[in-house]
Order: sequence, then structure tokens, then C-alpha cells
Amino acid sequence: MLEGIYNNAANLSMLERWQATISQNLASSQASGFKRTQFSVNSEPNSPKQAGGSIAIGMPISQQRIDLSAGAIRRTNVTTDLAIEGPGFFQIQGANGSTMYTRNGEFHYNPTDNSLVTSAGLPLLGEGGPIVINPDDGELTVSADGTLAQGSNTLGRIPLYDFSKGEADLTQVPGGFLAKKGSIPTVIEKPAIVQGAVEGSNVSPITEMISLIMVSNAYQSSQKLMSSHDTLIGQAIQTLGAPPTP
Repeated sequence: MLEGIYNNAANLSMLERWQATISQNLASSQASGFKRTQFSVNSEPNSPKQAGGSIAIGMPISQQRIDLSAGAIRRTNVTTDLAIEGPGFFQIQGANGSTMYTRNGEFHYNPTDNSLVTSAGLPLLGEGGPIVINPDDGELTVSADGTLAQGSNTLGRIPLYDFSKGEADLTQVPGGFLAKKGSIPTVIEKPAIVQGAVEGSNVSPITEMISLIMVSNAYQSSQKLMSSHDTLIGQAIQTLGAPPTP
């Protein structure tokens, strides 16, 4: 009986984490380049239960991984918007000097120094550091290989980076960015950058809502089971603690 209570408590804790993951995915579903977090439950060795499938009853072991599948590319015709076709990430300089990665290509000019930055004001890194534009040199063009130019003046190149172990090399950080936690990224030899377009998130709101309903139902079931166990234990204590009948 006590084992059942422990299992139900573990289920409730797992379901709360799952619900928080789904909520974060939904909240970021409209963010360009956002990569959803996939939640899976493994209650038996080598038997994972993915989001959208059945929820195991028992002592759960949960896992989270970043889903790196590409989102749909949307044409914007904004010269500073960049999308990636195929693998790769833009490299961004964090506020504390750290290096982060993203597929969110919604960039704009920083009016202070004319550098190309994210919506949070973080610089996009080229081969030689932050990319600085001269407003007097004309419109910016970005070739598929990442070469930047204004008129006949070449400014440098935007490299794209990839990770040998995929999501295992990356971790989510605030702001929708990714940071490396494993091997050093490699530069993609033949990048494919599309100017005037952005990649959407890879979150399917309908799929996430279905998972949210499923998790909510499972949570209610676990709560009812725990309440039933509490009632049984209370009855057992009253029975065992009652004075013997004369």
C-alpha cells in the first residue's frame, strides 16, 4: 500500500514536469526558430512512452531532449531576416561573453554601432566577430554560403555550425537559445542561407494541446488513486488502533 502511494507521488511529480514542458512549448510556439522540448517516460527498462502515447502507471523515469527538427520557412522579404535550409545554427554572442546558438534568423541593426543583432540585442557572429554594417554603403545582401556584401564591398561571411551528437551536445538556455554542453561545434562546409525569410518554430500547438489534455487526465487519475490510498490507510489505522471488543 505504501509502495502505491510512493508510485503515485512519483507519477504526480513527473506529470507536473511534463505539463511545465508542454506549457513552455506552447508559449514559444510562435517564436522563430524555437526548438521544442520532447518529454518521454520510461517506466520499464528499454520501454519509453513518448508524448502522445500511453502514460505508464508505476515508478516513472522521465527524460527530456531537444527536438532539432526544422520548422517551416516563411518568406518575409526583410533583408536582415535569414533562414537556414538544412542543418546548422547561427552563432550568437551572449551578454556575458558566452557563445550561444540559434536558428532564429530575425536580425536587425543595432542603431548604436550598426551591428547585426537578435531581437534581444545580442550580436550575430561572423567569421571575424560581430557583423558591422555601414549604412552608407547600400543594401545588405547575403549569399547562400553566408557571404555578406554591400554593393561591391564584401563584409565577411556568416558561418553555420553543427554538432556531431545533435541534441546531446546542446542544452536550452533562457531566451530560446541553445548552448553547447558536449563536443566543440564544427563549421558547415556548404551552408544554405535564405535571405528575406525566417524559420518558424517546430512546435505543433494541436499536438501539444492533445498532450496537455492527456497529462491533465492522468494527473486527475493519479490524484484519485492517492486519495483512495489515503482513505484505506486511514481506515486501517482506525481499525488497528480501536480498542478490542469486550
